[in-house]
Amino acid sequence: MGTVYLIDAHNTVLANSEINDTIPLEAGESQLINGSFVVRVPFGIPIDGTPEDLAELETQKFAGLLAFFPGFTYIDYDDGLDATGWDTTNSEGVRLGSRMTTSIADTGTLQASPITLTGPAPSTAIITWEVFEVTPPGDATYDPKDGTFSRLYTEADASNLQCQVSFDNGSSWNIVTDGVLFTVPFADQGTDFIIQFTTATSGRFWIGSWAVLY
Repeated sequence: MGTVYLIDAHNTVLANSEINDTIPLEAGESQLINGSFVVRVPFGIPIDGTPEDLAELETQKFAGLLAFFPGFTYIDYDDGLDATGWDTTNSEGVRLGSRMTTSIADTGTLQASPITLTGPAPSTAIITWEVFEVTPPGDATYDPKDGTFSRLYTEADASNLQCQVSFDNGSSWNIVTDGVLFTVPFADQGTDFIIQFTTATSGRFWIGSWAVLY
């Protein structure tokens, strides 16, 4: 559940993209996104007023996410706004794109490139990620012969994708649950973080941002 911000999809400078609208959505609810892409802010994350543009929204979103989980000092993340940050060698069955268009289908694997964590090697962490669906082209309801093609955003549960993380550059992996405290085994601790998503179900799921708090 969260508030979706409809962001103008046509600004050539991504960070300056204007916010077209804000809409609260329950899990499973849908929203037409013609001419926009979605940035989701989970319920409970504080946003100060109406951000001026996408850059300000993203800054507030991740600062608010860190504040939402007391006891953690650091947050590292990928905002999902472009196709960088993914390891194409170790990913398959995926489509990479900007403006929240990265997706994974069927039995695909989407693995991020390693990042060096900002702080010391954590012994505990919270990992969170966003999953949604977009009505595919060819659906007669949203792509009529005599009308305008429409895209429909539907928020999906994070459990639609299995998530594994590594803190030691891929030497060891552990399955984690979205938003649940994870204790990193002592032997697996480190600061070279990798996140990986897989699915064993049919269909295609889109991935928004992900974050690790520690």
